[in-house]
Amino acid sequence: MEFTKVTKKRLYVDVLFQLQDYLIKEKISPGQKLPSERELALLFDVSRISIREALAILETKGLVERKVGGGTFSTGTANFAVTSLVQEVAKKRDMIKEPMEVRRVLEPQLARLAATNITDKLLLKLKTNMNRQKQKLSKGQDITDLDREFHFTIAKAANNSIFLGLVEALRYALEETRAKSLHATGGMKASYQGHEAIYDALKSRDPDAAEKAMAVHMVHVEKLILDYLAEHERASKT
Repeated sequence: MEFTKVTKKRLYVDVLFQLQDYLIKEKISPGQKLPSERELALLFDVSRISIREALAILETKGLVERKVGGGTFSTGTANFAVTSLVQEVAKKRDMIKEPMEVRRVLEPQLARLAATNITDKLLLKLKTNMNRQKQKLSKGQDITDLDREFHFTIAKAANNSIFLGLVEALRYALEETRAKSLHATGGMKASYQGHEAIYDALKSRDPDAAEKAMAVHMVHVEKLILDYLAEHERASKT
């Protein structure tokens, strides 16, 4: 199957449908490796970011499996109609695309600044927050408020009034990303684990580690959002 270059605005959506057709129509065997992100980006004449976004949605559909450092593989489960589901998830993905772009840019830098500037008082507040998250998770309780507090405390710890004002102004615009990621299956536990890595880096006052931990956390948050959208779209069809 030949790929065609993408020209529309929502690049990853066009990539998504071509890759979906490729997996289904060509009957790619289970375990077969797809071209690399770099190769796909050249084939479609788009950025690797657009390729990653498309692959992330296909992964939530169970069509592919992505292995860190190992590439992307067909799962061999593309023997059912998924077009309408993919369309709905892609459409809803657009609704949180811009808020997540803001979080991916802003929050790792806030974590980096916080690692240098955090006070003992705010570090203790984060630790207390983490303990409360753990307690609530052990009881099966919601941690949305604690998640919000955790990230806002990091923004305060960055000790930059302009950044803090920006975070406060964007709080409600970004709230949907928090709610959806936490309420995906396993979302709260995954969020807590991400917070642990961030807290450890802040406690060590390591800017590089803090920035990296937050960046990884944002990747996981976005994947959880896609999981949430897929889960709810499936539920609406049953």
